[in-house]
Amino acid sequence: MTNSLRALAWLLALPLHDALAGEVEMLHWWTSPGEQAAFAVVTTQLQGAGVDLKDAAILGGGGNSAMEVLQARAIAGNPPALAQLEGQAIASWTLLGFIQPQDEVAGEQEWDRQLLGVAPRVNKIGGHYMGIPVNVHRLNWMWVNRALLARLDMDPPTDWPGFLDAVRALRAKGIKPLALGNDPWQVALLFESLALGMGGKEYYQKAFVELDPVALGSDTSRQILDRFRELSELVLPTLSGQSWDQATADLAEGRAAFQLMGDWVLGDLLARGVAVPEQVQCLPAPGTQGLYVYNMDSFVMFNANLPKDHLTIARALASPDFQLAFNRAKGSIPVRRELSLADFNPCAQLSRIDYDRAEAAGNLMPSVADSMALHPLYQKAVESELYRFFNQPDLDREGVIRRLGAVARSASSKG
Repeated sequence: MTNSLRALAWLLALPLHDALAGEVEMLHWWTSPGEQAAFAVVTTQLQGAGVDLKDAAILGGGGNSAMEVLQARAIAGNPPALAQLEGQAIASWTLLGFIQPQDEVAGEQEWDRQLLGVAPRVNKIGGHYMGIPVNVHRLNWMWVNRALLARLDMDPPTDWPGFLDAVRALRAKGIKPLALGNDPWQVALLFESLALGMGGKEYYQKAFVELDPVALGSDTSRQILDRFRELSELVLPTLSGQSWDQATADLAEGRAAFQLMGDWVLGDLLARGVAVPEQVQCLPAPGTQGLYVYNMDSFVMFNANLPKDHLTIARALASPDFQLAFNRAKGSIPVRRELSLADFNPCAQLSRIDYDRAEAAGNLMPSVADSMALHPLYQKAVESELYRFFNQPDLDREGVIRRLGAVARSASSKG
């Protein structure tokens, strides 16, 4: 072997932060226009702290592909220094011993006192902050192309019967009713809003957060699945495998009337130069007024490639100035309670108002479809059943209920 080949082999064997001095790799799945604008804020913030960031973006809006890459790299002993994680995945990686606690910075910045209440619920495992929380997203939004509805003299629906009536009317006029990509996480997110809007928060909590077999086998579940099948029959002919941001482009450009999706849509609309809420309006998903379905993005650091300046990085990513700039771009709200949203978009301001009201009323609901409520294994099982039911007309609801019940029993047996 030549000296140059030996040097190359040695270099490739090194952890990335040693091989590329001063460069810190971050794995994430932010690839849409709004997400890229938000990631640019991350890069700028860390550069200001003297840290060069290597972008390791993985395509796939739901993050499933990114998690597969992360698992493979962690098993191989070469995870990235930083990674975007959500919800229950933080606890899973913590239990495996892979990630670094953030207690020192959490104590300095008084996270227990300063952060919105959902942040410790998601990021604090066994009394230790394992993730750096950066935002809160609201998921039960309905985004409405105002000009399209005005041209048809239609009002935005406020309940699911009204939504289905609107879908039928739009189809009759040859207009795509719903901006939606036909992939599992988008379909599961649509179902989540339907289940909450029809069943209410107690049903949603029992059936899809606690995976209670009685709630899953109830007549309420049957009614919701019947409505879900009705919706699938109406919208499937207009769907494709487009990404969520391609669906948002359909909404923005008047090719679709509605999108039921989290407020990362706001970040994308703003990145596209769309006036919100003047052109595209933000309203609670039908039947979910007063309820707030949340998820949040967090950053974690992996012990195997822990940067030497990890405290500097954590302080920079948890700072108020970063929170403001990042969330303005992302469409979400800052996780720090004391920050003013006076210069945020009106939809983000409304999100914070609704968050505070929901928190006071006990109406904050973790997202099932977006990693907040269930262990990733059970989340994927539920998502798979809903996706198959949505796409396969020959699948009957009783079979879905039986299989969801089996998932619930498996989760219960594992404690």
